[in-house]
Amino acid sequence: TDELVALESDTAGNVYVAGNADSGNISVAKFDQTGSLAWPESGGVAEYI
Repeated sequence: TDELVALESDTAGNVYVAGNADSGNISVAKFDQTGSLAWPESGGVAEYI
């Protein structure tokens, strides 16, 4: 299962979420102050090995 491993916020109020996906890659998403997914714009997550 996917696992949340980090939650960070910046001074602008954006929240960054990083998780360990089933693939073993790290997935990252950014949410703005309203809770909307601000990045990536596709609505998915960007995965980094």
